[in-house]
Amino acid sequence: MICSVELPIKYLETFSQYFDYDFVIASNCLTHPKYFDYYKNSSRFLILDNGAFETGESIDDQLYYDVIKELGPDIIVLPDAYNDEVKTVTRSLSFLRFWEKNTISGIELMAVLPGNSEERILSEYELFQKVYTKVNWYGLPYGSMINRYQFLKKHPEITNVHILGLSNLGEACALSALPNIVSIDTSLPIRCTSNKSYMNKILSANDHVSMIEENLDENILTYNLNLFRGVCHNNFRIVQE
Repeated sequence: MICSVELPIKYLETFSQYFDYDFVIASNCLTHPKYFDYYKNSSRFLILDNGAFETGESIDDQLYYDVIKELGPDIIVLPDAYNDEVKTVTRSLSFLRFWEKNTISGIELMAVLPGNSEERILSEYELFQKVYTKVNWYGLPYGSMINRYQFLKKHPEITNVHILGLSNLGEACALSALPNIVSIDTSLPIRCTSNKSYMNKILSANDHVSMIEENLDENILTYNLNLFRGVCHNNFRIVQE
């Protein structure tokens, strides 16, 4: 399972190398020019998220499209609304109609599946499979009401899965064992570092991370980033002292 972490602007240059790809938040591109400029100059594999988790709902479709044109990502997350199934499907389908007329070649599409039950998520998945066959990635969001590990273990037919956010390192240990999960992003190592905590002691943290955070302990940060990467790559297990 390849991984990425949402780093504050100050730490992008030094610590992005710890991860397999860039995960970029479109709403941050609009509010933080230095953040936007950094990723404009990146040549790494890039997944562009619409910013719904940070702002409650995806940014405007046209603004999102403008960011897409500037960054040229490999994958884009279709517009969604945090913990709102109806609005997510509505926003996603609306953007797909726009995308059909304004497609940029070489970019793959990821649909978010926010349903609060196994049945609802399967219904969303089947809808995207039927309505728009060019959607070939699926994101399961942070805060989902279902157990993501148990759901994806039960449904290996859902492939090319991306895990959108993480509150608990233990979940990453489980998810990394599933072959249908390709990638994961999180700010968990940063949140733990902001609390001056080593991840093997705290395991979880729920606060948002500021892109302008500048006072992280870099020794703790290095440890937490290495631990998260190691868990995602199945290189070692967590030991709590």
